[in-house]
Amino acid sequence: MPARAITPALFIRQHVLRMTVGEFAKALDVDKSQASRYDERGQIPGRHRETVRRLARARGVSLPAVWFEQVPFDRSVRSSGVA
Repeated sequence: MPARAITPALFIRQHVLRMTVGEFAKALDVDKSQASRYDERGQIPGRHRETVRRLARARGVSLPAVWFEQVPFDRSVRSSGVA
């Protein structure tokens, strides 16, 4: 089976938030199949973006708006010191 392409939504969930699909779904108050569709389609709907930013800040990561649209070339995620 070929590796799944990394989409902006998948990158944010796995590398920024370090969440499983189930954890992400619960945080956004959607079912797991919906959260999985975000990964596949690549986009996190606007209505969830502030929640995702808040979750990232709680992990000490500043989430640039562009990451919602494209995966960064340098995929290392560093703590920004934001709390």
